[in-house]
Amino acid sequence: MNARFLSAEQKFHAVQRLAENRTGIRNAKWKWDQVWEALLDVKIWIIVVFNVVINIPNGGLVTFGSIIINDLDFSSLDASLLTMPFGVLATSGAWFFSYIAARWHNRRTLVACIALLLPILGTSLVYGLPKSNIAGQMVGLYFMYFYWPPYVIGIWLPQANTAVKIHLGEEVKSLLYTGNTCKGATTVSGKQYQAPLTILTLGALLAAVLPQLTPAEADKLRAGAGYTHYTQVAGSDAKLSVPPENNAFIPAQDEAAIRRLLRETLPALADRPLINRTMCWVADTGDTEYVIDFVPNKKGVMVVSGDSGHAFKILPVVGG
Repeated sequence: MNARFLSAEQKFHAVQRLAENRTGIRNAKWKWDQVWEALLDVKIWIIVVFNVVINIPNGGLVTFGSIIINDLDFSSLDASLLTMPFGVLATSGAWFFSYIAARWHNRRTLVACIALLLPILGTSLVYGLPKSNIAGQMVGLYFMYFYWPPYVIGIWLPQANTAVKIHLGEEVKSLLYTGNTCKGATTVSGKQYQAPLTILTLGALLAAVLPQLTPAEADKLRAGAGYTHYTQVAGSDAKLSVPPENNAFIPAQDEAAIRRLLRETLPALADRPLINRTMCWVADTGDTEYVIDFVPNKKGVMVVSGDSGHAFKILPVVGG
């Protein structure tokens, strides 16, 4: 960031704000694949047409607002004064409906449609009421200025559908399916998060959300020595190997191996008590390679798993 009028600390906080949106702060590379994807996306064109059409009233209302009021037998001075609430209504309406769209999860399009009812109501009043009904005409004219909130929400949609929002502290209970198509996930609290593609990077906990392998199949894929922890699935005879809730232990044979190593290298510590004991549960595959693929017979869900806990350093090259 090259803003000279900002201090180093202010630049840091400005970058942090943008980082929360997950949309980046600078990208000078022109990506033709993204251009064609946008041009071929029907939803993008719907938003373009919507934004063009919703702005049609803008020129007329802003340019001729005082003339319209003057035509209702108000003086030029009164007409100018009565145009003052236009900006207040448009701005406050945009703030209000943007707040509702932000709080009402995954309902931005619905909020925009609800906001659009207000200028439609205003247009109906102006068109349907007689010109002699001054109060009704003014109310209708003011309501027409609520065209601005749906426009603001409309231009918000592409960025909202591109950025990533991280939800912390919520445990995923199950995937959300419509037939064989995954639509997102459901948390323990009952909240639903919908997405066109759900990517599962749960490591050893993958089986708790996506039970696909039988115990025999899991044993074949296991990399060398390892341990499993099978638990009964509620309402079923099936069992799943998932990490235990309390993993503060190590198997007896592993502790014996540690003791043997200590006797050979640090004899003075061989019989000392082990302070912390923790089992590290990983999701190795038989060949220690990654599993990055769509789930068979399912749509909208893919798995990124495998390896031995080192995926974080390989992530920058995945899909590159």
